[in-house]
Amino acid sequence: MPSEKTLKRVVIILGALIVAGFAVVVGTIIVRALNPEEAGEISSGTVNYAIPDGARILGGSRTGETIMFHFETLDGIEMVVVVDVRTGAVIGELEVAPR
Repeated sequence: MPSEKTLKRVVIILGALIVAGFAVVVGTIIVRALNPEEAGEISSGTVNYAIPDGARILGGSRTGETIMFHFETLDGIEMVVVVDVRTGAVIGELEVAPR
């Protein structure tokens, strides 16, 4: 069984770690509040992507740094396009043809 002196040391060390961890969390919150762009704030802008003529937009969503467009062409082909929000570059396209 550990001695009383050893247990005191362990409690002091763990207390110091809790205080240090709390200081890191508070410091991080302050830094991110003062510098929102560096904290990963998503930039806004215009994404230029030309969907085919007559296509019908079925939906879309934005997750993190990407935006997804879901549409159906006049031929009945459904497409999903994923675009990088920051650069406007097309990351991927998925074409789903009817059976």
